[in-house]
Order: sequence, then structure tokens, then C-alpha cells
Amino acid sequence: MKRMFFGGMLFISGFIGILLLGILSVYNPVIYNGIGGFQGFLLDTDTTFLLVFSCILCAAGFIICLIDAYFKK
Repeated sequence: MKRMFFGGMLFISGFIGILLLGILSVYNPVIYNGIGGFQGFLLDTDTTFLLVFSCILCAAGFIICLIDAYFKK
């Protein structure tokens, strides 16, 4: 059960990071060298690493939860 809680917290923290970046990109529209939208926002604010890190956290938490739920011995 502890691993399930740990995986859930990783998933939630990664999801919150992705969600915050999405919300910030909507409220702060940016055009970076002719690139607009979400990609332009990530390039202008240098938050690409944060998005990748949040995606890795989210995926790792999901995998830990799946392993604990279905392959528990």
C-alpha cells in the first residue's frame, strides 16, 4: 500500500506540473521566432525541461501504481 501511495503522489505531482504549464500558456500567449502556441510558450520561458520532468514523474507514478495494483504478490 505504501508503494501505491508513493506512485499516486508522483502521478499527481507530475499531472499538476503539466496542468500548470498548460494554464500558464493559455494566459500568457507568446510568439517566439514565429512559433506560437504551447511550443512557443515553452521555448520563450525555458520550461521545456520542467515539462519533460513532469511527464516523467507522471509516467513513473502511473507505472508504479499499475505494478502495485496488478502484479502484487
